[in-house]
Amino acid sequence: MSDVRITIDKYLYEVLKERAQQSFTVVQMRDSYLTKLPTAISPDDARKAIYRQLLRLVKAGVLTKHPKSNPQQSTYRVVNNFVRMDFKFTIPSHQRVYNDKNTTKTKRRSPPSRFEEQLRQYQVDLLSSIAESEEYKRLYTVNPELKALLEAQYHQARDKSSKLLGQIKAIKTVISHLSK
Repeated sequence: MSDVRITIDKYLYEVLKERAQQSFTVVQMRDSYLTKLPTAISPDDARKAIYRQLLRLVKAGVLTKHPKSNPQQSTYRVVNNFVRMDFKFTIPSHQRVYNDKNTTKTKRRSPPSRFEEQLRQYQVDLLSSIAESEEYKRLYTVNPELKALLEAQYHQARDKSSKLLGQIKAIKTVISHLSK
């Protein structure tokens, strides 16, 4: 075991433990990471935070990176002695900032933060729903024999995306009115 303690986001550690025997991309890690967080953040912020941490963990010898010509397709893998390493767990920086803001807010400003949380969750759900509908469409375009089977799921995912878009618009309207 090393004398140096490696600082790691506790949610990222959980995801890395689950994927210890698999290769993964930054986007795959981000998607798993978002499901672990108790409060929602934007997928773009999560991806950036994950990428910074993964680079730091590669330098520390916790991960190996397998570069590809397209950097977004580069894969990472947890080293074999991962479970024996000495980690110091931290709260993610985006949560520390969020918690600091919450403690200084007055009661009057609390509702917008609840709405902003809900907005972020709807945005994550929307991205997931859009990706699902695109995948169904791709699958039945590539495999025309599956069109009858997959077309209904495609339409359901599209309808869900439309509903989420409406919810996002409504929440943004409420946030706009409350912040005036």
